[in-house]
Amino acid sequence: MILLVAAILIVVLTYVIIIKPIQEQPSLMSWLKEGSYAVYTTNTTVRILANASGGGWEFFKKGGYVEFQGKLIITWRLLSRSYEKALIQLNVTISNISKVSCHNVSYCPRGVNVISSVKSFIVNLADMSFYDTNGSLLGTWNLFINPGMMLKKKMVPVIVYHGPCDGEVTCEYLSKLLLVAVDYAEVKEELKGLYQVCLSIAKTYGEDMKCAYLGMGSSVLAYDERGLLRWVLLGWRPAMFASDVLHQVMGVNFVSPVVDLVTGRFPPAILYLSETNVGQ
Repeated sequence: MILLVAAILIVVLTYVIIIKPIQEQPSLMSWLKEGSYAVYTTNTTVRILANASGGGWEFFKKGGYVEFQGKLIITWRLLSRSYEKALIQLNVTISNISKVSCHNVSYCPRGVNVISSVKSFIVNLADMSFYDTNGSLLGTWNLFINPGMMLKKKMVPVIVYHGPCDGEVTCEYLSKLLLVAVDYAEVKEELKGLYQVCLSIAKTYGEDMKCAYLGMGSSVLAYDERGLLRWVLLGWRPAMFASDVLHQVMGVNFVSPVVDLVTGRFPPAILYLSETNVGQ
């Protein structure tokens, strides 16, 4: 009888101490579910430079690169997930290609209108590192963020691009991103200009484009309160969007505005969330 009571007590304690807390533990980024997807599109033609060391360019020689002018479309889809890991398929497409320039390549893909590349990655939702399906570390995921990284912090520096660079700009310029929580009144005041940009973009593209977090670097990235990327602003020269994610899929070094041949200026470009089922 004593042994039976002891056994029951052990079971109860195990449930209370171990099992119950696990059940009550909140889901990490619960809005990310199997089948979730998001599509991003540039509002205008942009310049896209791809380096030889990236994926998908077997005809490149060492030091070779290709430069496209066209519209960029990025699509991610969550295939499966555990509490902390997510298997995500990413498609990068360059469409409406109007210009192709090549340097040190055995074949130049002139005459193409569309190119596309698809790969799958494992994303650590806690620290936003991502890996190939064999478990090799590739870099930092920045198409959405874990807001928990900002817990009790106003600003968090993140390295989102680890190179290579083509010599036109430094890796330091491309790689650093400063995440800022814009719900802090003092930060709003310090970044009043950018905050006004947030409101202006929301007015143009819809209220759901308002940002809770800004990523400031060689371009400006805006995330909502969940951490979902809403838009990337390429609003000045030399504004450039660099990402380990784009480089691993298609060897892309950076995306930048295209010069207007009439005015000689660089009109602002924006990569914005054009379609998603997140929250539905």
